[in-house]
Formats: sequence, structure tokens, C-alpha cells
Amino acid sequence: MENNPPPPPLPAWWRHDHSVGWDRVRAAVRREWSRRMLPPPGHPAAPAARGVAAPPSVEPGEAPLRFGYGAAAYYGQPWGEETELQLKGDWALLHPDQPWDDVRDAVRHGWDHGLL
Repeated sequence: MENNPPPPPLPAWWRHDHSVGWDRVRAAVRREWSRRMLPPPGHPAAPAARGVAAPPSVEPGEAPLRFGYGAAAYYGQPWGEETELQLKGDWALLHPDQPWDDVRDAVRHGWDHGLL
């Protein structure tokens, strides 16, 4: 019997169609996030070229990307100051151990895909 970790908590506004949509785009969003955050292999700034491991902030985990994707589908409006404040509050309720500033860019990346 496998001991899988529990799935990340979901906000009250999360619906089944958000899960279906996320399942469709998950791999592409994560792949794009990795490309965006890491220089290409061989680039002088790439972690391997410097002889160091990739910084942990490069891979935020799935929760912030998924949260942003679903939030965009739910709120359906452009990212703005008011929206960000709402999302910051939603995030804090679900993930009090992960500060918003640590996940904001990943949430925004997921958000951008949720509006497509």
C-alpha cells in the first residue's frame, strides 16, 4: 500500500470543472514555469554550469500553480491589486505555512493560463 501525501487543500470556490481543466494543462504549465525560472542548459547562469543545485524556489510545487489556474477561471477578470488581495487572503487560509510572497509569481503564472 502506497503512502501518498494528501492532496493540497482547495478553496471554497473550487469546482469540478477547475479540476478537469487543470488536469488538461498541468504538464504544460509546470513545464513552462520551469523554463521561465531556469536558464537553458549550458547558459553561464544555469545551476549546473555554476556547479550548484537549482534553488528550491524554482519549483513551488503544484499547489500555487493550480490555485492560480482555478482562481482565474473562477474570478474571470484581469489580475489586479484588488484581485491579488483576495487571492492572498484565500491562500493564507489554505496554506498558512507558505507566505504569499513565496508563491505569488507561481500563482500568477497559473492565473495567466486560467484566462486562456
